[in-house]
Formats: sequence, C-alpha cells, structure tokens
Amino acid sequence: MTGDAWTRPRVMVVSRCAASFGPSRGGVDVLAQRHAKLLAEDADVLYVGLLPVGDARVRNVLVRSHDLLPRSLGSSVYVLNEGFHVILGALKALTTERKVSVDLVVSNSSISTILLKLLGRRPVVHYIHDGLYEGESPGVERSEMRRLTGFVINNLLEKLAIRLADRVICASHGIAQQAVSAGAPEEKLTVMYPILRRLDRSVAALEGAPAPLGPGVPGPAPFILSVGQQTGRKRFDLAIRALQHLPREYHLVLVGMGPMHDAYRALAERLALKDRVILLDAVGDDVLDLLYQSCAAYVLASENEGFPITVAEALTHGRPVVLACPSASALAAALANEYFVVLPELSETGIAEAIRGAIARGAIDPKGVRRTIRRWAADQFPSESDIRQDYAQIFEALLGPAAPGALPPSGA
Repeated sequence: MTGDAWTRPRVMVVSRCAASFGPSRGGVDVLAQRHAKLLAEDADVLYVGLLPVGDARVRNVLVRSHDLLPRSLGSSVYVLNEGFHVILGALKALTTERKVSVDLVVSNSSISTILLKLLGRRPVVHYIHDGLYEGESPGVERSEMRRLTGFVINNLLEKLAIRLADRVICASHGIAQQAVSAGAPEEKLTVMYPILRRLDRSVAALEGAPAPLGPGVPGPAPFILSVGQQTGRKRFDLAIRALQHLPREYHLVLVGMGPMHDAYRALAERLALKDRVILLDAVGDDVLDLLYQSCAAYVLASENEGFPITVAEALTHGRPVVLACPSASALAAALANEYFVVLPELSETGIAEAIRGAIARGAIDPKGVRRTIRRWAADQFPSESDIRQDYAQIFEALLGPAAPGALPPSGA
C-alpha cells in the first residue's frame, strides 16, 4: 500500500479482453470479473476489460473493442484480433498504473503479465487458466499454424509469464504440476479452482423439478448442454457428431460465439441434425441457470483446458458432466467421481458412450443424484472465504506483513 499506513490495498485486475466472452458465457474474462467482485470486499479494485463489472464497488477501466481485420476471415484472424485486444488491455493497464497508484496487479493473460512486468512498476500476480502446450495429444489433429500458435501461446509466452510474475495462481493442481515441471518454484504457486457465481435460486428450487424454461430456451425435449467460446480449441464439432449416437429425442444446446459458429451450424445441417442442435449466441445469467438446471448432462470436448469454469458450474447445479480433454487427465485422479467423467481422448463415440452412461445413472433417482453431485461439488471447490484467504497470503507475501489486516476472514 502506498502511503503511511494500510487502509485497503488497491488492486488492478486485468482481463484478457476477449471480444466474444460475453455471448459465450464462459472463459477467462468471466473469472476475471468474479475475482474483481470478490476482491472488492476487501480492497479498492480497478477492472480493465471490454465489458464492465456489474458491481458499484469496482471501478471499471474500459478498453475499446477494435479488430485489426474482419472476423469473418476465419480462425487465424480471430486469434490475431483477440491477441490485439490483450495488448490493448495491457497498454490500458500500464497507462492506468501511471495515473492511479495501485499496490498489486492481477493479470489474466501471459502477454499482459509480460508487458506489465517489463514496463510496469508494481508486483504482478499471473493467473494461468489453461495447461501448458504438450505437443500432440490423442485424438487431436492440428494444422501447422495451430501447432505453432499453441506452442507460442501455451508454451513460450506462458512459461515466460510464469518466470516473470511475482506470484502465479493456477486453475487446477494439474496446471501447478506442469508449472513446477517447467521450473517454477512451488512456493511461488497458489492453486485456486474457479470462483463460482452465487446462485440466486434457493437450494430447494435447484433440488426440485426443473423450472419452466424461459424465452429462447429449448424444451420440452431432454437436452445435452455445452457452453464456451467457439474458436476450434473447444471441439463442439465432436459434441455435434456424438449426438448421432444418442437417442433421437435428445437435443444438443450450444451456448457461445466465435469464428466456428457458422461452421458448427453447417455441420449440424450436413449431418441431418439441424432440428436437434440449438445454437444460442447470447443468454443472460437467469437463462443460463435454467439451462444448467434443466439439461440431462453437460459435455465439453476440448483440446486444452486447465479447469473450465462451465464444468464447475454444471457440477454445482447438480448435473453429471463429461469432459473429454487430453490435457485434463490429472483431474480424473484429483476429482474422481462417478458423475464427473474425464476422457483422455477426443472421440465422438467415446463422448456419446459417456453421455449415455451419465444419463442412465441420473435417470435412476434424478433428485437424489442432483443432491449428491451438488454436495460433492461443494466439497471439491473452494468457498469465497477460502479464496479470500488465499489472496490474503498472496498480499502478505508481496506487500508485507501489514497487508493481512486489510483482508479479514469472511464474516469477521
């Protein structure tokens, strides 16, 4: 804290500034906003991003969205534009740091962390959300451009950010293990599973019969849900193909936006699944709650993940989850549960079989299964009090022994 005595630390949270995170309802920027809200309970918080945090306690420093090239040109241009937004966010953070005295920066992108450490003046906490690049994985076919992009972003830049950052928050134990293998000292790392959004609905309502679905939400047919940015890394195409192996009464709801959105729609038409695949490109929190609450199972196929927030949210809503992700195999051991299946390979038939099993188990006692999963999720994922204490330790390590006094335990 700058000044003679501690009152409240001043923290700047820098998001990845992804242009599509709002309509995609997942991703790094969702967590960045939740961290800003949580930190605002104990600190003065500035948030750098494209969309404002809906919390009067947080001062929003907005970045203007600007694409270098039209996004309609494809995935490569999408990556270029998103990278440009990251740089814009980092530059806005650097400018803000020079105008406003901050004590600590929490960065959610390797590029931002590198620029803030090289050009900034304050300690930087780097939040690594996805695993490090590990070359070819079972069931993953990448073009040379995608291999190069993955190696640069999830290897070179991420490792440099880990090395430069004053502290590193890892979204799972698996990521922490990768960071240690890359040379990061364990004492520099804090494992912090995703902050989950507070549910407005009561536990009784969540454990009861599904509520009526709101406008724009499919029904009454049973459906599988998947949420996230449709960039190609998350393999929504495999979820669509897996639908061919499921009973015809089941639908697939995809929530999100990205350069592959039209391609996924075209794939559904080509496979004669147009009437069974529903693509929603923007939903509010209430509708998303209803989707989680009403789906038969949640599925996510992805080439690389640390711990996807949407998976945690589905489990918290009491829904069985199928996560097909080669890089998330460590989660199978860390979070073993019969209703949370982690597949080590990307395979449409494997995904379909796992979904069938999840639906079958959930059909035995729907209310009982939901309660079981919710209780399990509550034991696995940290509470807001736990996360506040993790931040208190980070503050003490970086800002001195006076810092914890500004971060009392929740409820104190």
